[in-house]
Amino acid sequence: MRKLKHMKILAVLILFFGGFLTFFYQYSIDQRFRVLVFWCGLDNILLNSDGWLNGTLEPSDDYVVPNIAHFTWLYCRDFSFIHLLSMVSVYKVMQPERILFHTNCEPEGRWWNEVKLIPTLEIKYIEPPVRVFDQELNLNWPEHQSDIARIEVLLKYGGVYFDPDIFVVQPLDPLRKYDYVVGREDGYMLNNGIIMTAVNSTFLRLFYESYRNYRRRCFNCNSIIQQHNLAEKYSHLIHIENYSMQHPDNLHWKLLFYGKFPWKEGHYTFHIWMGAYRIWSWIGAPRQQGGEWIREFSPENIKQLDSSFGEMCRFIYYGNSSIIPEEAEAPKPWWLAVREQIHGQVLPTPPKAKSKPLKFRKKFSKKALREN
Repeated sequence: MRKLKHMKILAVLILFFGGFLTFFYQYSIDQRFRVLVFWCGLDNILLNSDGWLNGTLEPSDDYVVPNIAHFTWLYCRDFSFIHLLSMVSVYKVMQPERILFHTNCEPEGRWWNEVKLIPTLEIKYIEPPVRVFDQELNLNWPEHQSDIARIEVLLKYGGVYFDPDIFVVQPLDPLRKYDYVVGREDGYMLNNGIIMTAVNSTFLRLFYESYRNYRRRCFNCNSIIQQHNLAEKYSHLIHIENYSMQHPDNLHWKLLFYGKFPWKEGHYTFHIWMGAYRIWSWIGAPRQQGGEWIREFSPENIKQLDSSFGEMCRFIYYGNSSIIPEEAEAPKPWWLAVREQIHGQVLPTPPKAKSKPLKFRKKFSKKALREN
């Protein structure tokens, strides 16, 4: 019996490592080792990830990154309340001179109509890239198209690119003095969900040139692994924020949704990781105080959400991170303040909407989980 148990454990380990090596067959041996160590949570011990890779780029005396924000939105899909909060946080906290929304399919709906009130918003039409350096992109992964689109946009304008599930909580001006800035996800991962760059950034051009060796069957090889490899080789051309932009990472996102993470201290941005949240929230989504499970967020159900995520949502939408009791009058949402600035008059607070219980969705599509 004991022997059978050991054989089962051995079989599971063989299947795990076999699957890992198969899935990451295009990675180098060194890359496989580092990613495996990261997934096993041993990166702090074996890789000394507490600063084991740091950019040595020195800051300039003046700002070199233009005060311009970029979002890419490829193909038609739902524009959610989280997407709204992401763009509003950029508008309110970063205060960019321009917010350029690059898309081939302008969103629709209530939340997009609110976003269009942002005075600095500009909609730029682009065609989704289908090739890079005469190689066809893997269209089964629209993320690869977005990876190329964001680099080409930054080469043209410079500025700051944001994935549409990034929350900005502190001004980014201190980082705008570096030619190229990226945040560590954790371990071996330098995430490209936020990229800050000057117009003629040398590192950005090297990053783009690295796509001459594009690996169409490898999801992260080009956008994350290759960026890290370049950072090791050209550390003098890049500044890396180890914890202030992408932490908690994709494996520890629950710290934001289920606890009180000190989000006001030492952080510029947070990646909300909505793809991971949509999947794992079926096991147990956060609740309002004594309320329903929450899967789709709204101005109503964030009022009493007692977590770091709830505090950030209220800070962005209402301008106050404190819990809003049911009997209390809610602060004015962000868009009323914008309208008051535009019209020069104080507008009344909209009536409180009736909250309805949220129902479980029977299924969700892969398309709904994709974030550009």
